[in-house]
Amino acid sequence: MHKNRFKQHSLLVITHSYKPLLNPRAFRWTAILEEWATDGTRIDVITSWQPGQAREEIINNVHVFRVNDSIIEKVRTKFNNSDRKTTATKNKATHKESTVKKIVKSTLKNLHDFTWKNLYWPDYATLWKKTAIKNAEYLIEHESYDTIISISDPFTSHLVGYALKNKYPNLKWMVDIGDPFCFRHDTPTNNHALYYKKNYKIEKEIFAKTDCISVTTETTKQKYAELFPESSDKINVIPPLMAPSTQVSKILDNHTNSIKLIFVGTLYKAIRNPHYLLHLFSKLLHSNISDKLELHFYGGINDCQSEFTSYRSMVNKNLFLHGLVPREEVLQAMDNATVLINIGNDNMYQLPSKIVEYVLTGKPIINIAKLSNDSSTEFLQSYPSTLILFDNQENNVEHEFSKCISFLNNLPELLSVEKRNIWKNNFSTSKITNQYKNLILKTDVKEKELIL
Repeated sequence: MHKNRFKQHSLLVITHSYKPLLNPRAFRWTAILEEWATDGTRIDVITSWQPGQAREEIINNVHVFRVNDSIIEKVRTKFNNSDRKTTATKNKATHKESTVKKIVKSTLKNLHDFTWKNLYWPDYATLWKKTAIKNAEYLIEHESYDTIISISDPFTSHLVGYALKNKYPNLKWMVDIGDPFCFRHDTPTNNHALYYKKNYKIEKEIFAKTDCISVTTETTKQKYAELFPESSDKINVIPPLMAPSTQVSKILDNHTNSIKLIFVGTLYKAIRNPHYLLHLFSKLLHSNISDKLELHFYGGINDCQSEFTSYRSMVNKNLFLHGLVPREEVLQAMDNATVLINIGNDNMYQLPSKIVEYVLTGKPIINIAKLSNDSSTEFLQSYPSTLILFDNQENNVEHEFSKCISFLNNLPELLSVEKRNIWKNNFSTSKITNQYKNLILKTDVKEKELIL
């Protein structure tokens, strides 16, 4: 009966990031919506347009409409995408780039960071809002939708949903929060000195207006419930999902000539800093396994470039910076890894989305935690092939180093297929998608109860 009811739904989804963009929100929601569309639900997506992309296309039964950002956002995107060039190939060609070009690029980036970045609100996508609202309104006037779903990051997507809910109050509105907004202090999306009160006010209004809210961790739900108790009954936890194409990993061979340590994710100086990992790796290079070790980074480096300066001599020898690469290449790297490395966020509310994919490979995982209540450590409690290292002032570095050497010299076996399937069943795309479906269904039931 529920399946037939789902088929009657038609969704308008507002997300700044969607396929083929390379970020966690695009990966998650592309997988969810393509799965959702298999039951006959009509799904239209308003997302951002980037040069080279089709303005409109149907991808696996999901109708995608890409609309313009401003010229400022295109410049910002170009700067942020510089991490795409931080590959082994690019490293060889770096010297060919002219000094003048580097200076111009650096000057423009600094100009952006010290002017526009300090003024925009609510985040970098603010100039996309007007165009997204206009296109969404056109679709609503010409099509029939039951539910709007707005997705952050960026938070601008929720402002689009807020405007649509105000104009079309009979449409259900689901707010999906990938990362917190008003209490996100370590990596704020805007200038908190100017906008802290405004951030709190608008998020409170959005919580009051929306029909249901999803977050990825219980701690995030609890924090929002404390901030907005009047909306606490709307908040639901829907965890991260595994990549649909996560492969069944190969059997570990501890006698190979290399021990590949693979980190996947985006680095940030404030919440996911590689300093401790790089220091640890440099010490490992003086151990009995030094000739086997390789450390690979896949993902954006952002404001952590300076952390690698002291290790330049190791680049392309023991240390490899691949930057942003296609999804398939990341999954292949994880499959070829000996050990997967996670750097826990420096706050308790954000769980790195890749941690589920790590688990599903069955590979050993080293988790570097900054906090005693680290979200990744909590998630990995029941995963047997984990080494937890603590990066804090009270930590005995030599003790942690000894633990790491022992772990790498006596690597645990690959997690069995049976045990991996238990994790897989809990975080599969179909299971996560059904949780969103059930959340909409629950909202439908509540509305009918109120009418009765």
